[in-house]
Parts: sequence; C-alpha cells; structure tokens
Amino acid sequence: MSGMTQTERRFTAIEFDRMAAVGILHEDEHVELLDGKIITMNAMGTPHIMALTRMNHLIVPVVGPGILVVQQVPILLSEHWKPEPDLVVFRDREYGDQPLTAADLLFVVEIGDTSVEQDRSLKIPRYGAAGIAESWLVDLITRRIERYTEPRPGGYHQVLIARSGEALASTVVPGLTLAVDAIIR
Repeated sequence: MSGMTQTERRFTAIEFDRMAAVGILHEDEHVELLDGKIITMNAMGTPHIMALTRMNHLIVPVVGPGILVVQQVPILLSEHWKPEPDLVVFRDREYGDQPLTAADLLFVVEIGDTSVEQDRSLKIPRYGAAGIAESWLVDLITRRIERYTEPRPGGYHQVLIARSGEALASTVVPGLTLAVDAIIR
C-alpha cells in the first residue's frame, strides 16, 4: 500500500440534497454541509434550547412586516456550503422550491456550547464571506454574545462583544437591542 495517497471527497449542496431525497440522509438526522463535509450537529441541551427560545421571542416582535424569523433551516451559501444556523432573520418573498441564500438574509444566529469553536472559526467567517450583513454568536460557555458586522471575503471586519449586564444593538434591524442577561441565564 505504500505510495498510495488519500484524497478527501467533498460533496456539493446538490449531492447533499439528493442524499436526503433518496434516504441516505434521514430526515431525523441533524446534519449540515460545511465546506463539502457532512457534519453531524450536536443535540441541543436545555441551555441551548432556552437561549434560542428567548432570542426568538425577543426578535420576532421587533422585526416588523416583510421580515421572517425561523429556527434551524438550511441556507445555501455556495456549492459546498449549506449550514443550518440556529436562527435566521430574512426577507419574506415568494421562494417556491428555492433555498434561502445569503442575499435573502438580514442576519443569522449561532448558539454554541460544545460547538462554539466550530461556530466561531468556521461558520461565522463563512457567513461574512457570503456577504451576510450581520451574524451573532451566543457563547454559552463564556456567557457572552458576539456581533459580527462589515462582511468581507475572509469573514467580518468588525466584532463587538457583550457580557452580562450589557446589550448589543442590531445594525440591520432598527430598534432591535438584545441584553445578554435576557438570553443567557
């Protein structure tokens, strides 16, 4: 076997969707496509569920007509990227069979405990590279919220961090300010 080289097989979003359609990936399997790799998502624990529920509850009344908020839906960022953020805030329009793309999104939210380093180092930069105006990372381990703005090809130019007793305002949704203590308890 000497002299053999191994190569990694990257999947496309089209192949990923076909695997789900024919049952290779089961609908109860929580997976996402990150850089062509099929990644199993960790099960949500109670702190994750509660932070997601609180965030959703606080955002929905503020966004106004023509804007929708949904939890854990796949978004198509490129040929090899189809992540499933914890929360997506996007413009309402007729979608038909078309997936959500970066052009539709106002901002995304990732909530991390066991996945926080992957969210921060892999997913958030990709959201910026795709041109999503704003991304939020709720870090349950350090009990802080990070807001990423000013997207660039390599990620985001601006990061603002809020800790207990502090709040962050959205740059894309007027009137939306979220207190860390209202999300992470």
